[in-house]
Amino acid sequence: MPAFLETATPENVRLYESLGFVVTAEYDLPDGGPHTWSMSRPVGG
Repeated sequence: MPAFLETATPENVRLYESLGFVVTAEYDLPDGGPHTWSMSRPVGG
């Protein structure tokens, strides 16, 4: 089953990439929110 996540912790990006996730979007949340990465992992990832 594919999986999707979001993280606002830069160190987590490398961790999730090592588990097969890829960054699909990167953005700043409005009103001073954190910089965030959206990531997904395909089936079998």
